[in-house]
This record gives sequence, structure tokens and C-alpha cells, in this order.
Amino acid sequence: MRDVERLARLGRIRELIEMGRDEKSFNRLLASALGAEANRIVRGVEADILRGDEALEVKIRPSRFFSGFCQAVALEAVAGLRSAGLFHVVDRVDEDYLGMVRAMSRRLGIKLIIYSLSGNDCVVIWD
Repeated sequence: MRDVERLARLGRIRELIEMGRDEKSFNRLLASALGAEANRIVRGVEADILRGDEALEVKIRPSRFFSGFCQAVALEAVAGLRSAGLFHVVDRVDEDYLGMVRAMSRRLGIKLIIYSLSGNDCVVIWD
């Protein structure tokens, strides 16, 4: 969902985070901005953002670098979606975190978008 990257570059992600009360409400706001559905169950697996046969798992300020990866894998492997990615919204991106999530992304084949609140910038890993 490259549209998330576009929204981030336009400064809309910060705006949507500030409008949302929690992750679920942020998902609804983001889905609306993307023309997608939020918090939908597909074959027993919840997709935070669903548009057609693509999904995005959202984690705001994840407590661990690997948060959300299994959910994204399940969306493809169990729910049968064509593509599932992961969107981390973090306070800041440092080299250690970036190295760890990059390794997870490569190993699992999961597309990853990282938005840094401190830098108002976006890192996209589509390896």
C-alpha cells in the first residue's frame, strides 16, 4: 500500500494519529483516507486495513521490533490475501531498530513501512 507512504510524505499520518484516540480509531481514520476498510476479519484473521486483497497490519509505538510481523504473515498464509504489509509508527528510528526490522522483513517477505514521529519521515522496506 504505497498510498500510506504518500500520506506520510504529505504529513497526513501525524494528523491522523493526533485525531485518533487509540490504534483502532487511527485504523478507521487511515482506512478512510485510503479508501479501505478498517478492523475487518478475513477467515478468522483481523486485518487492520483491508483494501481488496491487500492488507496492512498497524502498530503504533510497538513495544517490540517484531510486533505485527506474525499478523501480517497470517493475513497472507491463513486469510489468503495476495499481499499483507506492516506499518510501524514509532517515536524515532535508530540504526539498531532499523537493522532488526529489516532482517525480519527480509526473512518473512513482509513489506514494511515505518513512520517516525520525531522526524516526521517515512522509511519503506519493500525488499
